[in-house]
Amino acid sequence: MLLSELLALCRREMEGRGFRGSHEAEILVSHLAGIPRSRLSLDAGREVGDLAVALRSLLRRRFSGEPVQYILGAWEFYGREFLLTRDTLIPRPETEGLVEGVVDAWRKEKRGAGRMLDVGTGCGAIAVTLAAELPREGCSRWTCPGERSPSPGGTPTPWGSRTGFGFSVRTDIPP
Repeated sequence: MLLSELLALCRREMEGRGFRGSHEAEILVSHLAGIPRSRLSLDAGREVGDLAVALRSLLRRRFSGEPVQYILGAWEFYGREFLLTRDTLIPRPETEGLVEGVVDAWRKEKRGAGRMLDVGTGCGAIAVTLAAELPREGCSRWTCPGERSPSPGGTPTPWGSRTGFGFSVRTDIPP
């Protein structure tokens, strides 16, 4: 099967279920093909094998109401890809504005080193992004006691983006 045929199949299936536009079809097909979405038209003639069964599996999940971000298991936020589960919220474009505001204010006020508390951290998009954007300022990420730990027994767990910038989750809050 050619990549262009897989994309056409996905678009037909989605349009038949009332999903208009090619945005989600392109996201799902690029995910299956293991290529960036921007390469879909450039690689349209590429042989991708028989991915129709895998595509239909993803489409069943989407048609049952599952968000694309959870189907993919990751989503981009502020130029970094973050791992997602049903236990985390999907990073929103509006939250990027919040992060940008914090970074701008922090730098404008020349705050220097300090700590930031990210309560209900989820996938870590806010904390990891602030730490990456303000590395000299010493941003730390913490969870709250009683917050559901991402690993059994509350043991520290690597957390953050696929780009290699991450943290360990801690279940205590410093004074």
